[in-house]
Amino acid sequence: LGIIVLSALDPYAQGFTWFSGVATAGFVTLMLLTCAAVIAFFAKNRDLEAGIWQTRVAPGLGGIILAVFLMMIVVNFPLLVGDSDAAGNPKAGALTYGLLGLLLVFFLAGVTQAIILRLRRPQSYEELTDGLAG
Repeated sequence: LGIIVLSALDPYAQGFTWFSGVATAGFVTLMLLTCAAVIAFFAKNRDLEAGIWQTRVAPGLGGIILAVFLMMIVVNFPLLVGDSDAAGNPKAGALTYGLLGLLLVFFLAGVTQAIILRLRRPQSYEELTDGLAG
């Protein structure tokens, strides 16, 4: 937001467009990771009573479909966020790479935070993951 304010950009034409593109890519990524987490959870906890549809097929199909959607979002991200060349044609440039890079940076920051918590406070990490699974 600071960049938008300091650059005197239009908060609707640029800011909203950029952030809605990032939110869309981030949300689909989170749903894809959730499908993977469901499969991993039930693979680890085979003693839980759940059918193959709920534990493998549905999350697997959902994950495949979401992966296709995410690929389409990334390929068309310049169009989604309004990144274009001098002629006005959608083309990946600094804006596209910067916004997608932010998603990657924040994802890696979350993974790093989880690893640090697991190493420094294993009991807290265990309580957190048990609370999420139970």
